[in-house]
Amino acid sequence: VRLRRQLEGAEPAQRTADRSALDGPEALPLQVINDQTYRLEADLSAGEHNGRKKLVVHLAQGDEETKLVHSVVVLPREDQVLFADELAWEQGALYSAQLDPTHADTVFAGQRALRVDARGFTIEFLPRAPVAQVGYVGLRMALHPGTATGGFRPSLGLVVNGETARPLSLIDQIDLDLNQWQTVEIALDELALDGPIESLRLIGSLRGTFYLDEIRLVAAQYSGGVTAVREEDNRIAAPREFAIDPNYPNPFNSSTTIRYRIASPGRVRLEIFDLQGQKVKTLADGDVGPGVYQVEWDGTDASGKPVATGVYLVRLQKGTASLVHKMLLLK
Repeated sequence: VRLRRQLEGAEPAQRTADRSALDGPEALPLQVINDQTYRLEADLSAGEHNGRKKLVVHLAQGDEETKLVHSVVVLPREDQVLFADELAWEQGALYSAQLDPTHADTVFAGQRALRVDARGFTIEFLPRAPVAQVGYVGLRMALHPGTATGGFRPSLGLVVNGETARPLSLIDQIDLDLNQWQTVEIALDELALDGPIESLRLIGSLRGTFYLDEIRLVAAQYSGGVTAVREEDNRIAAPREFAIDPNYPNPFNSSTTIRYRIASPGRVRLEIFDLQGQKVKTLADGDVGPGVYQVEWDGTDASGKPVATGVYLVRLQKGTASLVHKMLLLK
């Protein structure tokens, strides 16, 4: 922190940092560099919970006072599991359905799945504490249609945080005639949430027996360099030889922007692969100079055909070194 000037005739400026949101003291003195320059250098604890947290620097001298607020984004360590072999969240409202969380015959992963016997249904999942949406990119679950039918107008939807919230339709992501496990994914950006997640409800017209498994909030993966504080103006540490930023948006359903940084001249290749290691498309291949570059991927392969919903890898290669980042395409 650099002061333009000290007030004449006043006591020296008081300068402290409030680290209480990051499991630290409320008034930590800043280190004095000189009469006008102060520094905070400390290890910050992210605490147990993800979210956007504030680091506040207070400056006061005489009757004058100001504060500098830095926004620190704390990503979750891992996915938030609702069901995987057992219910990790609590069961809330349950209408026109019976649940068996111990079913072991039709399983997507692990040892057990959640069997649902429904006649049109509402199933609510409640976290043990509200979950900050910051740092999660989507909701993912596996669904097996079993013997379920959808009736004249099949429906399957997701409601977040309350009775009056508008359901987000999921029915287009499943095929009731396809008797196998299918993956359903919802980008949290589509939900336009104003606060933390306090409940998730699945509602639908399905009748019969179907199965759910591996229900989880998917944690974002940060692939940038390590930096002490990520500020609201998105300043980051100086680039290495080359770096790739997380694509935005992610997940995406039409196109996404990939930005990468090059510190020295050289040949660069940017390619998309599927999870089987098959190359989908080359987005860039050639000699470039130092700078920041960005390219858009529209979810198509080398022939221009749309690719399927799923996880894809973008690889940035320079010389013999490479960086890989995951992207989630939803349709």
